[in-house]
Amino acid sequence: LLVRAPWHNVPMKWGDRIAVTVDPAMAFGTGTHATTRHCLEFIDKICSRRSKPKNLIDVGCGSGILAIAAAKLSVAEVTAVDDDPVALDAARTNARINRTRNIRFRNRIPGNKTFDLVVANITSGALISLRNRITGALRPEGRLILSGMLADQTAEVLDAYKGFEVVAEKKSGKWRSMLLNKKDRNGFTARMRTAN
Repeated sequence: LLVRAPWHNVPMKWGDRIAVTVDPAMAFGTGTHATTRHCLEFIDKICSRRSKPKNLIDVGCGSGILAIAAAKLSVAEVTAVDDDPVALDAARTNARINRTRNIRFRNRIPGNKTFDLVVANITSGALISLRNRITGALRPEGRLILSGMLADQTAEVLDAYKGFEVVAEKKSGKWRSMLLNKKDRNGFTARMRTAN
């Protein structure tokens, strides 16, 4: 992936990368923040496998950068959720700039649908308060990316997600992001461990 603003030219040496164009406007998510980069790296790695997710939901989509990246990495159906109308407008604009047509925009997590991959790059408080909605959107064999927390908030977030196991973690300074799988009734993860 290569994240660029509309006014940036892509250097020839990076011409083989998949470009995600983001006009930052008023919404969070230009790709420069550590947790956004972590999520992009997780999504890129997961989507590079043969068993890539068929659908994905981006909770707290901001500028739409993660949803757009997933769509460009051939996730067939992408849902972008944000309760801020300014963020949703920015995300729609960025989706048009990138010519991604397979993204649905919503102001809340749909209660009647489940996803192969749930990405939530939001504050630790929001990760905890939205725990039931976030986990309710995940298929039993799905994967969950939690991001946006500080190092000293990780234990509290993991305590809220007791039925899950961390299979990969990314750290940048004080910021943390985690890839999780759901445990089965015996306490084992539903999938094999994933390398970092």
